[in-house]
Amino acid sequence: MKGWRKKLLGFLLCVALVIGLVPEWENSLAVDEPFIIISYNVTFKSVNGALDNQGKTQYTVVLSRREDEDLLLTLSEKDIPKPENPDLGYKKDGSWDVVPTTERVISRDMVYTYTYPANGITYDETDAQGAEHVSGSGEDAVFTFKCSDGQSTENEKFRSVTMDGELVSEENYTHKKGSLILTLKGAYLDTLSEGEHKLKVNFTDGSAAATIQMKAAAPTPTPAPTAAPTAAPTAAPTSVPKTGDEAAFPLWVVLLIVGLAGLGFFFVKKSKGK
Repeated sequence: MKGWRKKLLGFLLCVALVIGLVPEWENSLAVDEPFIIISYNVTFKSVNGALDNQGKTQYTVVLSRREDEDLLLTLSEKDIPKPENPDLGYKKDGSWDVVPTTERVISRDMVYTYTYPANGITYDETDAQGAEHVSGSGEDAVFTFKCSDGQSTENEKFRSVTMDGELVSEENYTHKKGSLILTLKGAYLDTLSEGEHKLKVNFTDGSAAATIQMKAAAPTPTPAPTAAPTAAPTAAPTSVPKTGDEAAFPLWVVLLIVGLAGLGFFFVKKSKGK
């Protein structure tokens, strides 16, 4: 009898245990229902400068939530850039077309654009002794640039030189006051190809542009070969035509002899007659 009770008690305990585990089995076998993610892109752009010190002019922040969540999407302070890196010739105190804030609820894609204003300062080329350069001449090219602010601080604000968009090494030029006198060394210029090249001089608050025309050196004239002297042609001997006097010479001789003979005969006969 006691054995039967133990068996019944064990059976009831097993049933209770199974009943208690059923909810856990149901939970483990249940499949999560699919849900939809809602996302919005918030893009920040800059004009005439960068959004940060790394030179970025655009980046995008993505805000997301589940469709069934009662969550408002907003920007955080770290999401909003603080532009302070204008290009040359532009000022820091720019403005947003629409000011981004942490209070605005984002319910669609957004684009915020920050524009740096021009500083009103210009640099002009006032003298270009090197506007043309003959390749291989080795001559330096000199340019003079002046700032519109009239403060004569061009040399102090000088930053760099580029040629056709490529940075020119400092060993290839010199610069000095007055307003800014830039000298490009002849050895560097001789490495440039023939044709027009674009020079750009960068300052802390602007830039100046100029062009330089590279020309081919004139070809060295080849001396003409010296002609050998030509001997003068030898004149053929010319025959002198005989004159009438030369042809009559024997006749005069005959007449002379006859005359002398007659004269001699006359004197001989005369002497005999005496």
